[in-house]
Amino acid sequence: MKGTCIICGCTESTPCFHVDDHRPCAWIDAQQDLCSCCSLQVIASPIDGTSATDMALVVRALRQALVENMVEIAELREVMAMNMLAVSNRPARGGLWTPGS
Repeated sequence: MKGTCIICGCTESTPCFHVDDHRPCAWIDAQQDLCSCCSLQVIASPIDGTSATDMALVVRALRQALVENMVEIAELREVMAMNMLAVSNRPARGGLWTPGS
């Protein structure tokens, strides 16, 4: 059912919370039937003997994790580019700037 996690039963108004940083869960995709906390559990669980239905959950959870990692990588690349630009625009202190100086 849309808006209710099929594993833990949480909803938008009664979310469960991530163990590591105590932030509330969120839906991993537009289907709104698997929360971010449970998707991490799905990814961590062994897939030997997993049914086709459960495998679909694993694939959805892995896809979302991949998307989140790609977004994080893009953000890190942007920060690195801004830092490189800031360093290249730094005024020279008695000569040319060289890496490591």
